[in-house]
Amino acid sequence: MKMKKILVFALCLILLLAVSACGKKDKENYNFGDIKGKATGTVEMTESGLYVEIDDILADVGDEVDFTSGIKFKGVSDDAYVQIYADTSEVDIWEPGVYEVDYSISYDELTVNRIAHVKVEEPSTSGGSSKSSTSKGGNNSSSNNQGYEDETTGIVEKDIDSAKIDLLSGGVATVKQTNLRFIEETYTENSNIERNGRNYLVSKLIVKFNTGELQVLETIEHPVD
Repeated sequence: MKMKKILVFALCLILLLAVSACGKKDKENYNFGDIKGKATGTVEMTESGLYVEIDDILADVGDEVDFTSGIKFKGVSDDAYVQIYADTSEVDIWEPGVYEVDYSISYDELTVNRIAHVKVEEPSTSGGSSKSSTSKGGNNSSSNNQGYEDETTGIVEKDIDSAKIDLLSGGVATVKQTNLRFIEETYTENSNIERNGRNYLVSKLIVKFNTGELQVLETIEHPVD
């Protein structure tokens, strides 16, 4: 009888571990786009409402990621005001990992929110980004700053107050800083793209660290009247 109870307990434990593993697999089943370093997806106006699908993004360490221009519009009238807002303040392009990007897409009075993921990985030796080898080292120090000692200066890296940055959308981003990696300046970079024969203004809010690394906190794209 005791042996039967042990077998039943063991079977239940195995089943519990299997369910847990499946749940973890589903949670990490990301849909990375085919174009590296560029968000792709669709914004479509259908009879049932505004449909938005944005693929996850794959990028190398140090890449300059395009978060908006690869998103295609379908069924959207030429005179409609469409705005794409991407909160990328959680993405550290200098540190390998998987990060979330909060998208908010507005079409006239309709708004849809989506979350996409950015997977940052080490570049391959054959065609990777050359700037990652030097810049990434500074970021590794910030992720392991407790007791980390810079090999060139001998200074131990420690956390300092995080920076609070006001986003263009009205939100606030929290950016981690250390005594070896801190923000030197914050600025907005504007550029223009053409989509379906219409001009769009792309505004990026960027912070520059003393290490020379750049972090894009948000990207906003809207049509130019």
